[in-house]
Amino acid sequence: YAANGNISSQRGTIETWVKPSWNGNDGVGYTILQYGLAGGILITKDGANNLRLILNRWSPNGYPEVGIAHNISSWQAGQWHHLAFTWGNGVMQLYIDGNLITQSSYNVSLFPITDSEFNIGTDNGNHNWQGVIDHFRISNVVRTQAQIVEFMNNCGISTSQQNLVNEVINYPTSSTEEQIFSTHNYPNPFNQYTTIEYTLPTDSPVTIAVYSASGKQVALLRDNDQKVAGIHKIVFEGNLHPAGVYYYTIQAGEHKSTQKMILMK
Repeated sequence: YAANGNISSQRGTIETWVKPSWNGNDGVGYTILQYGLAGGILITKDGANNLRLILNRWSPNGYPEVGIAHNISSWQAGQWHHLAFTWGNGVMQLYIDGNLITQSSYNVSLFPITDSEFNIGTDNGNHNWQGVIDHFRISNVVRTQAQIVEFMNNCGISTSQQNLVNEVINYPTSSTEEQIFSTHNYPNPFNQYTTIEYTLPTDSPVTIAVYSASGKQVALLRDNDQKVAGIHKIVFEGNLHPAGVYYYTIQAGEHKSTQKMILMK
């Protein structure tokens, strides 16, 4: 692909759905994106089973390489995952399935790449991506987690294909595995986003509302939505609200739970 007008080395966001044909612990390298050789950008799964974003790759003239990584040894072949990488303003972030997994700060200049082309799904034939890449979006701005989750949810990957869309759902490993109703959120306290996780023992309609300390409803995350039994996760966007104490209430059939969370800024 032509690089001019399509990608910036200074700041951006790359989002994509991936379905690898390999297990995450196979010790083999695969490339999602490669842009430039001298001081370029690389998004890859390396031989140590780490999903990595590298900036200033092999850069000349004293530009130090910077990056973030997350081990994906638990990934299974044939499973969909949504990935998002952001960089700019001195911060790199990695999101998996809508959740912020890791971030890293940098205080170095980013190399102004002048290469005429870049590659998706290959680094010129050495470490090709073995699997599916779908709904690939490149932005020249640093997108927020809310924007990433919105794009992830609106991509239109069918429910018959996906294993993770809208919410992360971990199903029981067997039909006899007992589940109990439970809720918690993390991190707590938080300063931008927190993930609310809840376990449903049976299929149930779910309502999730967030309230201020004064009892005013500030967000309705689920409104009597039918959900299957299992573990679900959903993100509450706290950067739209002032710092303070909040409470979220989950009503799932005959079950109800109210939990306290603290937003710090």
